[in-house]
Amino acid sequence: MMRKTAMQWLIAAAILVTLPAAALFAAGCGAGAVVIATTSEMAQSELYTKLVKEFEKQNGVKVRTKSYRNSVEVLSAGERGEADALLVGNKPALEKWLEEGYAASAEDVFYSDFIVVGPVNDPAQIKGLDCPGKSCKKVGTAGAAFVARGDGSDLDAKVMGYWNKCGIDPSGQGWFTKTGQDMPTTITIAGEKQAYTICDTSAWLENQADVPLTKLVEGCAMLMNQYCLVVIDPEAAVKLADFMIGETCQGLVGSYQESGVVIYHPNATKEI
Repeated sequence: MMRKTAMQWLIAAAILVTLPAAALFAAGCGAGAVVIATTSEMAQSELYTKLVKEFEKQNGVKVRTKSYRNSVEVLSAGERGEADALLVGNKPALEKWLEEGYAASAEDVFYSDFIVVGPVNDPAQIKGLDCPGKSCKKVGTAGAAFVARGDGSDLDAKVMGYWNKCGIDPSGQGWFTKTGQDMPTTITIAGEKQAYTICDTSAWLENQADVPLTKLVEGCAMLMNQYCLVVIDPEAAVKLADFMIGETCQGLVGSYQESGVVIYHPNATKEI
């Protein structure tokens, strides 16, 4: 596993001193606690709770969590100095953010999976395809019903990216529905409409018994949902960074299961 070099920490520290004093105070720097900003869905997950408890136990450092609707909002919080570290699930947005110089670097820590589900009779014939973009194109071309969250979440941004990649704008189409709701509600509505949707594995396991849909596309790299840890304040978050890419954390991630299924996959092996 790659660790931060001394030079990288110095660069990050240089960024830190450019932040307004009020922002640093708001983040809780130097207060014996580390403030993590992440999405509401991650903050409410059982895995996150387990990781926080283990980190606090090992390091004697209290964690304060600030949650936001999506990773774009988490990154904005980082710009404002509202947290010592960010746990982000929208890697394309993060990479653009890093290019703009808001932090020195970030670490891949683990990823989850998205899957494409739909009617058992699969009217758009997408079963077994190796790409969600191809799936969306076939669904759109066939005019088959599709339900999206449309709530500004990371998953919703990912799904709209698939539609953009396949060159189809589904907005305003009669076969395309935005629920504006969370994933369980969206899956339920997709079942009622006998429509396709894209969801995370955890939500599918929790709701699959109650909806007349089936899993059709999975395992593609484009369906990976990568989580990355961004250090904003090296002094406050260096122990957290070491923990997140360390063996204990990675082992907890890899052993975490729901309904006997591994939900998150540890991959703290490279720096972006």
